[in-house]
Amino acid sequence: RLSMHELEHLEARINDAPDSVLAVLTATDMPRWGERRALYALLTVQAQDKNGLDVADDSLISVATRYYDRKGLPLRRLQAFYYHGRVYANAGLSHEAMTAYTRAKEFVDEVDAPYSVGLLYAQMGVLYGNDYDYPHALECMEEALRNFGQAHKVRLQYITKRDMGQFYLNMLQFSQADSLLNKVLAWGE
Repeated sequence: RLSMHELEHLEARINDAPDSVLAVLTATDMPRWGERRALYALLTVQAQDKNGLDVADDSLISVATRYYDRKGLPLRRLQAFYYHGRVYANAGLSHEAMTAYTRAKEFVDEVDAPYSVGLLYAQMGVLYGNDYDYPHALECMEEALRNFGQAHKVRLQYITKRDMGQFYLNMLQFSQADSLLNKVLAWGE
């Protein structure tokens, strides 16, 4: 079993090497209790998501959200509920996903993590867009865009602009859509 120090080392590498982190986690047993167990569960689901695996079973992430529901570092709490939302979204449970994202949003003001906050707002925007609630979708995407800018995540900024352009198209606001989508096309070239 991995020590807390080893788990924290994996946590520090998860954005740069999610495949390696996932390999280490899946090769070891889950800790039996406490924060080590919760962090192991969170990192495993996070690594699966970052490796493009659409996990739709919430049994593992529930271990993390049960622990981080009332204690733990604010960033881990935010991430636990964010990834629970991702799992729900993968399962087609939009209402449950939004409930988890809303819970994650409670920790936004307690963290200095624009990348994670940007991901949260982007996913909320997608759900609002799927429900044709474009004004709320655009508000969330603006927040995502701002946070991705602070995190220097250029690719994610353009993905967000693309999504916003689509929302404006759906609202028949062609000039705004054209402006955003042309920026995305220019960047893509």
